[in-house]
Amino acid sequence: MTVQQGSGLPGGDAATIKIRGISTMNSSDPLVLVDGVPMDMNHIDPVTVESVTILKDAAAAAIYGARAANGVILITTKRGKAGQINVLYDGYYGLQSPTLLPEFVDAATYMRTYNYASLASGGSVLYDEEQIQKTESGEDPINYPNTNWTKELIDEYAPLTSHSLAVSGGNDVARFAVTGNYMYQKGMLPVNKMDRFNLRANTTVSLSKKFLVNLDVLGIRRNTLYPNRGLGNGGIRMLDDLYRLPPNVLPKYPAEEGWPTI
Repeated sequence: MTVQQGSGLPGGDAATIKIRGISTMNSSDPLVLVDGVPMDMNHIDPVTVESVTILKDAAAAAIYGARAANGVILITTKRGKAGQINVLYDGYYGLQSPTLLPEFVDAATYMRTYNYASLASGGSVLYDEEQIQKTESGEDPINYPNTNWTKELIDEYAPLTSHSLAVSGGNDVARFAVTGNYMYQKGMLPVNKMDRFNLRANTTVSLSKKFLVNLDVLGIRRNTLYPNRGLGNGGIRMLDDLYRLPPNVLPKYPAEEGWPTI
């Protein structure tokens, strides 16, 4: 079994699991069943998980049909037990930080280097020394800006939080387990975030010693906001522009008094 995480997008960073390798040119993902129902692993609240079973043998997975050709992951959620009512809270708050951020030269160094490259290729200088001096001194940041695009586009610390509240209990006839989860994750790029609310209610009724009826209800409300994606392999154009935009370009002009803020 191979587990690989290839995405860091908020709400879409679940790992890709290959049970028997890549066996087709199309999707090689295994079939994920939560209490017998197919489900995206990105939507599963870990607090509700009771057990995980992996079927990698072809004979064992054959009962689920052609969709199980790449293996099956069976996830069983927690159910209520007879006895006193139990209340469980699980939560955390963290900050995500990039492992490595690109470092770029300042605007004055960029302007001098650009002039040198232009002269070396037989051209003329684009920036005169007065422009370079004003940019370096920072006396007029509107007309002669010195922009750090890494700080403008990437949040060095992005919050991640999750809170779950579970109530379970019952008697020998009827048992229940209700779990609510709220998760918020902010990305490191502007307008990049996800918030999700899960509500799962598992009910078990014993009609006799050998006959049980299970009624499970799951509700998911999920909002995601991603930056515009550019063409070509679905890459994010914003990260491409981080390497393209020169540091002597102003990100935005300050709002004039009386004008609406965008």
